[in-house]
Amino acid sequence: MKLVGASLVALAISLAPGRARAGGSSGTGGDTGGGTDPDGTTDGSCGTCSPPDSPVTISSPLDGAEVLAQTTVSFAVSDDCSCDDCGCFQDQPFGVTLTVDGEEAYACADSCTGGHEVDLTLSPGTHELVAAAQYSFHTQSATVTVSVAGVATGDEGGSAGASSAGGSGGSGSAGSGSGGGGGCRIDREAPLAPAALTTLLLGLGGLTRRRRTR
Repeated sequence: MKLVGASLVALAISLAPGRARAGGSSGTGGDTGGGTDPDGTTDGSCGTCSPPDSPVTISSPLDGAEVLAQTTVSFAVSDDCSCDDCGCFQDQPFGVTLTVDGEEAYACADSCTGGHEVDLTLSPGTHELVAAAQYSFHTQSATVTVSVAGVATGDEGGSAGASSAGGSGGSGSAGSGSGGGGGCRIDREAPLAPAALTTLLLGLGGLTRRRRTR
């Protein structure tokens, strides 16, 4: 009986370590963090960007051109590359302006990528036109200088006023001389010839005698 009891105790001792090993933790789990961002702007893939040659371009008028007082400015804005600590990414403009001599003449704040046309009325002289686009961390711009010819003062063809009917050819334009009366033209610088004057006087004398004989 004692032999059987001793055997059972020995068997229990031999099995105890095995049960402890079977119940121990052997997990190897853990997050490896192998995911990537589909937008390519966060950790795992910061993305790349190829910047355009000129994000902002003015196609009309050309730099140095002489334009009319009423003119149209045409310019285009494209996406550009912006960079942060992670890398560079394609960036859309969120603000576009056109200034004339430093004064804002046009502004766009929504869907500004693409072409823009702005009608301007300029005074005579030289003007600086600047188209600018604001991106996340920087600004791009294009500049042209244009000139508007001065408007001539005085009459357009005023010297021809002397030929207007009855006009004195004053300061007015052709056909609108000041002091002209009616449409009868008399050349005051060409007096009657002596022979013609004599004939006229004789005619008047004969007319007088006829009236007296009646």
